[in-house]
Amino acid sequence: MPGPDVIHTQPLDDGRVEINLAHAAALERNGFRRFEDFARATSVQVARSFPGRSTVRLELALDHTRLGAYLKRYERGYRSREGAWRRWLGGSATGDEARHEWETLLRLRAAGFPVPQPIAVGRERRRNAARSFLMTEEIPGGQEGDKYLAALPPARRRHLLEAVAGFVARFHAAGFVHRDLYLCHVFVTPAHPGWSLHLIDLQRVARPRWFRRRWIVKDLAALAYSALKSGASSVSLARAFRRYLGRRQLTPADRRLARQILRRVAWLKTRTPKYDTNFTQLR
Repeated sequence: MPGPDVIHTQPLDDGRVEINLAHAAALERNGFRRFEDFARATSVQVARSFPGRSTVRLELALDHTRLGAYLKRYERGYRSREGAWRRWLGGSATGDEARHEWETLLRLRAAGFPVPQPIAVGRERRRNAARSFLMTEEIPGGQEGDKYLAALPPARRRHLLEAVAGFVARFHAAGFVHRDLYLCHVFVTPAHPGWSLHLIDLQRVARPRWFRRRWIVKDLAALAYSALKSGASSVSLARAFRRYLGRRQLTPADRRLARQILRRVAWLKTRTPKYDTNFTQLR
């Protein structure tokens, strides 16, 4: 795991924008000075597009190269009042997912966890409605974990799943939960002889004091469900679970945890997904 990384920041546009000082020159050079510069930036490459939220890939011109970056934007009315209240109860006290993810990125990087480099964050509020954005560096050579896993031979799939399990064990041991931990949110960069792993899409990450087991079960079930969709075997998942626990022999408490995870996986297989492909279509 990399060492601590302390980010120094600076406000812009009367406090509507906050930037990572390490990227100040690049943002100035590419015309990102005000909130509206980020809000109106266009790109032909759309990475995600949901109602009220989109993520586009941009390239920032540097002196002798270009820097890949992702710009995630939230539009007015993205969250209903009820949805914002649920997020607050779940640990995002500001109700602003862009700001929450920015602060989470800073916290995780300071703790030595591999997550994207933050570039800028912003929020504008008008007439009781808000827009916000988050810009982060691209992970060079990174691939979504589910797609990468699906292309591997069985033995390599098993090794990758064990590496992910060890990574998530450290994340949980530090008190964090992801709350949307599908394998696509673990970015994999091939590196001989193994892999480099990064955790992305951190807008729901929390450090709950209560009901931690519920969120841990949710994280591990999402990983298992998405790994199964990518062709992982039950044997590989069992090995990964033991790696997560850090022991070869399961205790009665471990087996109870495994049953809870499997029950949630079974539910995920039958649900009608909002943005995901139905599991039964892939079997």
